[in-house]
Amino acid sequence: HKQEDEICFPSHVRTAHDISRHYCGPTRLEEEEQDMDKALERIIAARDAITEELGLQTPPQVVVTALEKDVARTATCLGLPRRNAFLFDDNEGIQDRPGVITVEPLMSLPAAKRDALLSFM
Repeated sequence: HKQEDEICFPSHVRTAHDISRHYCGPTRLEEEEQDMDKALERIIAARDAITEELGLQTPPQVVVTALEKDVARTATCLGLPRRNAFLFDDNEGIQDRPGVITVEPLMSLPAAKRDALLSFM
């Protein structure tokens, strides 16, 4: 993926280390490394939850963007059909955009899901 304002995590990525070992930017402080690894772990955990909930055989690619969210543009940049790209977001301000699926904001996990998440981590 060659967009300077987006980063794509392919399906085969399993851990934050899989991603960070390819980092070639400026040297980061140890605290920055830890913060980045935790952020990447959260992204991978969300992707894995989507994979499981939708019963997918393979995890989807994940794109993190620094621009305004544009599902069609991102799909095109990835060489994917627009009909196969979705953004699950709780921002009602973008609900009318193509490919956006509005979800309820997550205020807190139900107790059973919270316990399962904590035991996983």
